[in-house]
Amino acid sequence: MGAAEQDAAPAVEGEARLGITAERRAMPEGVGLHVARRFELLLDAHRSPDGSPWTGQQLDSATGCLVARAYVTNLRKGRIDNPGYEKMRAIARAMGFPPEAWFEDASGNAAPAPAAGRDLAARVEGKRSSATFAHTAF
Repeated sequence: MGAAEQDAAPAVEGEARLGITAERRAMPEGVGLHVARRFELLLDAHRSPDGSPWTGQQLDSATGCLVARAYVTNLRKGRIDNPGYEKMRAIARAMGFPPEAWFEDASGNAAPAPAAGRDLAARVEGKRSSATFAHTAF
């Protein structure tokens, strides 16, 4: 086994323990990390009040049952691609980190903004300008 393979082995073993498959790992992720990987980083960085890792049952209780234990398991295993802001906010509040942390890259920096013309506001504004132009009498 080469050095690169040895370096990759622990990550793959850890992902296997979490149920993250080779197919999931190979999927394009767009900007930043897949939500399952990000959740694992957040779980490692923000421990429960007693210092142990958060469990699904603890998060269920801490979120007032908004985020069920089974949901936490599915999120960790990568079965949920888009958890929704309310659940992400509830997890963030329970664990004691700002909800924006879900959208930071692995180094802790805010994720880059969408490319010009690709964000919703720019597209809507562009359509308004086009519509105004098309309806202008000459």
